[in-house]
Parts: sequence; structure tokens; C-alpha cells
Amino acid sequence: MASSCPGLSDDIKEIVIEHRKNVVKYNPKLAETVGLLRVRKELCGKPPDYWRENEPVVRDDISGLEPITFKEMKPDIVYKGRIMHLTNVDIPMHFEFESADTFTTQHVSAVLLLQDGNGDVNRGFVYNYVLPTLIWEYEDFDEIAKMGDVDANNVQDLFGISFKISVADPELKTGEDGKVALVVIHPENLIVNKIPPNQKSCRYCMKQFQATANSCCARCHEAYYCSKDCQSDDWYKMKHKIVCITKETAGKRAVKTKYKLYPQWTVYQLEQSIRVDLCPSLGPSHANLRHDYGFAKCASINDEGKLLGLYKGMVDIMKVDMVMLHKAMLANNLEDFIKQCFESYPSQNRGEYYKIFLKNPSVVRWD
Repeated sequence: MASSCPGLSDDIKEIVIEHRKNVVKYNPKLAETVGLLRVRKELCGKPPDYWRENEPVVRDDISGLEPITFKEMKPDIVYKGRIMHLTNVDIPMHFEFESADTFTTQHVSAVLLLQDGNGDVNRGFVYNYVLPTLIWEYEDFDEIAKMGDVDANNVQDLFGISFKISVADPELKTGEDGKVALVVIHPENLIVNKIPPNQKSCRYCMKQFQATANSCCARCHEAYYCSKDCQSDDWYKMKHKIVCITKETAGKRAVKTKYKLYPQWTVYQLEQSIRVDLCPSLGPSHANLRHDYGFAKCASINDEGKLLGLYKGMVDIMKVDMVMLHKAMLANNLEDFIKQCFESYPSQNRGEYYKIFLKNPSVVRWD
């Protein structure tokens, strides 16, 4: 490897470290994370008209678009006729997103760390990239393929580290965490350019270089470095060690809980809703969950939010075992189970959601 490279700014270091912590904290297999879903939640709050009024311009030729960088952009403005040329510089993550138009169709979406031509780095949220309009340009730039359905587990193949990504008509949005990110709502605006296998981005300084067999991390074989100093700095300063895992041990880094949930249980879906603080959708994928835990009988979305807050208090504060909650639901005994949990707490610590629940406890009873 060559000699050392210039260091990164503190702002870029903070973005990268937070991203890597989320990879490990929420799911080492690169599933949905709370951090990115804050932006998803903000977008889902828009009425359907917002999505229809902002239909993309499908462009057969992007050669005439004027380049733009992060520094030139402000939040909540769609920069029509402009294009960003970016590089994905770290581990991509995926999550399931429900279209705000229908709340029924599941699409695979991704969060990326993107670097522009100025060297500035920001998060990028790509929605609905399984749509067949997503275009890949291969490294010879002669073969263009239309992509169909894509398995979420292949997100690293779709948006690999060092891949070149162009975004037409880009837009920045501010999430509920107060942080700005690039948002790609329409895959029609996205072009991903594959690169030659030996062209890599240094995982620390992000410089493009021609990699050799000795350039990669000997443990994970995923991270590449242009120098020994960059490898050392990435390990100690940028916390590469928390994401440096082999494929054989990846499953052992899952988030540990005191109970075992099965995906076919609706309480598993409830736990996911609690974790991301989003009410179950109206689509068929959450129909059983809405029936089992009372959301279907709520009079309004506001009431659903209060019911979710009740469950969230039981799980996050009272540390109620989700398996016990599941068993109470199967016995059609949720009302008594909820009351037992809250009555074991001092009255001043039971919260407003429990008082609201007592006014209509039958909401969690099966008819």
C-alpha cells in the first residue's frame, strides 16, 4: 500500500461513525434502522397529492443536465434539470418501505453514504428501487439492463461500495432527527454505474484507487485501503472494528432480546412498529396485526397512535415480555393483561395512554 492520505473532516467522521453504529445496533444483516425510518416517517406524513404533484421527468438522456453538489443545495427544493454525480463510500443498508400512495405495495429501499465531487459526504435515502424502471449501466457502458424484482439481501450487490451513482432532479429533506439527507423518491431519477472490480474507494479517506490483493482488510475482506495509515485510522478512529465481521459470524451479531419472536406472529410485527414508532399500515400485510391488537377498532389514526404508545410503554418502560403479550392475545385476554401490567405500577406513573385506554378497553377485545 502507498503512503498516508489527508485526514477527513470532523463532520464526515461523525456521519460515517453514526452510520456504522446503526449497521451493528439495529441489524448486522443491513435491515431497517430507526435513524433512516425517521425520514421515511416524515415522507409518509405527506398526503398522496404530494406524491402525484411531484411525478418525475423520465429522461432518456442525462448528458445535458447541469451538475450540482451538496453545498449548492437547500432542503425541500427539487432541483429540476440538475444532476448529482456521487460515489457510495460505505456499507449500504436496506429497509422495507410502503408506498404513501397505496400503503399496500412493499418495495425494497436503501440508505447509502454518498460523496460528491467536492468530497462532501451525506446520507442518501433511495425509495422503491425494485421498480422495473431502475437502470443499471454496466462498466462497458454499452449494455443497459432493466431490473425487475430484487431480493433485499442483494442490496450490497445493487449499491456496492465504490459504485458511481447519478441522481437527476435531486432533493434534500430534513428528517425528524433534524439532519438533512438526499432523498430519491422516484427510481426513474437514479442511475447506478458499475465499476471495474479492482477500482475501489479507500474506506477511510474515500480516495479512488486501483486495489490489489493486499489492499483489503484481512479479516472481513470487504474494506479496501490505499495505505497502511488509512487502514489503521479506519480501525481506531472510524470504528471499522464494529462492522468488521466475516460472513460466517454475521448472524451472531444480531440484536439480543430475552425472548424469541417468530416472523409469522403478529406480535413480531407489533414489536417492529414499536421500534420504529409507526402505526401499522392499512394494507393487507398488517391486516392481522391490526385485528389482533386493536388498531382496526380505533376511530382515528390519532387513537391508533395512542394505542401504539400504550404498547410502547409496556415494552420499553415496563419491560413486558413480548411472548407473554402474544399469549394474552391468543387467549383473547389482552384487556386484563394490560390492566395487570399497569396496575402493578404506582398510579402517578401509569401515563396518559393508560387513562385513555380505560375509557374504551374493549378496543383490544375480539368480537
